[in-house]
Amino acid sequence: MDADLARRLVGPEGAKALELAERQADPGSLAAATALRRDFAPELAAAALEQVTLRRRARGKLGADAGTLFLTADGLEQATRPAVARVRAQMMWDAGVRRVADLTCGLGLDARAMMQAGIDVRALELDPATAVFAEVNLAVNRSQNVDEPTVNSDSSGSKAGEVEAVGVWEDSADADADADADADADGAVPGRAEVILADATTFTPDDDETVFLDPARRGARGRSWRLEDLIPGWEFVRSHLERGAWAKLGPGLPHREIPEGCSAEWIQHDGDLVEVLLSPGSGRAALLLDDAGATRVFADAMHAPVRDLGDWVAEPDPALIRSGALGAVAAATGLGRIAPDIAYLTGERRVEHPGLTWFEVREVLPFRVKDLKAWVRENRVGTLEIKKRGVDADPAALRKSLRPRGPGAATLIITPTTGRTSVLVVERSQDPHLALHLNECQNRG
Repeated sequence: MDADLARRLVGPEGAKALELAERQADPGSLAAATALRRDFAPELAAAALEQVTLRRRARGKLGADAGTLFLTADGLEQATRPAVARVRAQMMWDAGVRRVADLTCGLGLDARAMMQAGIDVRALELDPATAVFAEVNLAVNRSQNVDEPTVNSDSSGSKAGEVEAVGVWEDSADADADADADADADGAVPGRAEVILADATTFTPDDDETVFLDPARRGARGRSWRLEDLIPGWEFVRSHLERGAWAKLGPGLPHREIPEGCSAEWIQHDGDLVEVLLSPGSGRAALLLDDAGATRVFADAMHAPVRDLGDWVAEPDPALIRSGALGAVAAATGLGRIAPDIAYLTGERRVEHPGLTWFEVREVLPFRVKDLKAWVRENRVGTLEIKKRGVDADPAALRKSLRPRGPGAATLIITPTTGRTSVLVVERSQDPHLALHLNECQNRG
């Protein structure tokens, strides 16, 4: 999509096309395309139908906001979940950040959360059409009505390194009055935003601006977690981190790549590990977010001790594993690893902790396919969940070879234990994260 079509889509004509597209049961169907082309040019009809398709797809990730945002397929794939963006923005505010240069703003959703936290943002985007969408998405956060973003019609011909303002919240008395009117129930005044069409690699932030980066993570085959596929590149990101920037990166970032002087926080939302946040400081932590609130677990240099298999086995949340916080969790709960380098914890009793999913051990079997097949047959197991760590086994292939049939259900954990590889027949706890959230779990010696 080019910038001209993006401007049409966010303007009055586009609003009418979107209204009709929303009424289509299947916006991807030929019937929907035919219906819109009766009243709109083919390119606008297609853009409106694609936008409605993306908004419907985004509901699970972006919630109620999805119906008002302008999206692209790539932008939606990389978009931060609103709850995560809000927490991160609050962390920035609490750290004293008041002005941000968001060098990779994309659709503007992270910048939007920063504005809601009271931070002023200059949001950079390299693609002219995406910049149009970002400007409108940021306008949604305010009471002002923006019909036509002010992207220059010749923006596609801009030279590398040129900076072009797309949309600006003016710093004026009127804007201050609007900001006062927009203050939320807690008295927080939303920040202001400016969307700039520019190349991040040639842009110079102001001295009082904190840089924020969320580099695109796409290679030739699509979405990628490799550092060499980051856009802008890792060396560019790293150079800003060394000067006090904040960066959202994929959660698979190796610890060895974290620059000196950076803290790293692996953020998990509703059980999904979604990002690692790098910011000025030191240390490693896991941040667990769900409807019950936020729990931060600090990692330390301790290793979780290995102990004999107990009556209970706990599966730590991914953020705890990636951050290296299992030693701290073990110290806080009295649990131990089930085997060296295996990320299952075990103990004689279930211990309340928000980052652990619990299983009660009912039976221990040897890891032999013949014995497992007999056990499944004798217990008439038809629904079989297989979990494994530290074992060369394909759960899907193993399940097929065990031929589960019958009314019963079972969960098997295949794992090294002290002295051998075992198959644990377990029963999942009805309340995987239990009722009590430990808001700060840290071993301070």
